[in-house]
Amino acid sequence: MKTPPESSANTQLFTYLSILSKDEFKRLKDFILSPVFNSNASLLALYETIKPFFVKGNLAAWNKEAAYSKIYPSRSYNSGSMRSLMSELTDVIGAMLAFRNRKNGDGNLMPDELRFLLEICDISALESDFQKKAAAYQLVLDAETVQDYDFYFRKTILLTLQQRQHAKALEDVEETYNIHQKRLESIVLYFLILALDAYRCVGQMNYTRQADYSFNFLFKKEVEQHLEENKEYYKNTSATVLLSNSRY
Repeated sequence: MKTPPESSANTQLFTYLSILSKDEFKRLKDFILSPVFNSNASLLALYETIKPFFVKGNLAAWNKEAAYSKIYPSRSYNSGSMRSLMSELTDVIGAMLAFRNRKNGDGNLMPDELRFLLEICDISALESDFQKKAAAYQLVLDAETVQDYDFYFRKTILLTLQQRQHAKALEDVEETYNIHQKRLESIVLYFLILALDAYRCVGQMNYTRQADYSFNFLFKKEVEQHLEENKEYYKNTSATVLLSNSRY
């Protein structure tokens, strides 16, 4: 593999990483602790592992055993675990892009999807406050002994309130997501590419070559498609340099 030119360290994509502190990185915890991720420990460890290698421009030092030992220093190397880590990272960026593509469909979200997006944008407190108010109002309705006109009128108010709150939550999610979308995508995409290079053993395939080729070929296509769709944004970034200099 060729070493990316020094100029790649000055790109917008690398800038995102070089200025990111661990505390700032933990802002991704609500996203990482989503249904597609069990813990942020592995990604935080990967962050600590990637940064010094890229700063030195020493990508040739990455091989799958070395990368794995740095991510999991107390474990013996396991190719299945490394593959699982890459698969989880692929799921993460896929979930992030799913929201961006929501407008291409019917625009409707399932309850679990809405809850997931609320967690991503860290506005779950808003939803929690509303649920408390709605529950309190429901208690008032349940206490009614006579279901007269006033009861149904108040029931209608509650349903309307719920509908409006759902719409407001979606608006807040979309606004917050749009603000951070490119930064989040850049960070995760960068991790995906570096993890892929680590697992790929920097061109030194062994007996798992056929399985590696199949997995890496499909993964590379996904990344290339994402880069093509966002080529103006990623133009001359280190991500593009890494892909163009990788051997698959």
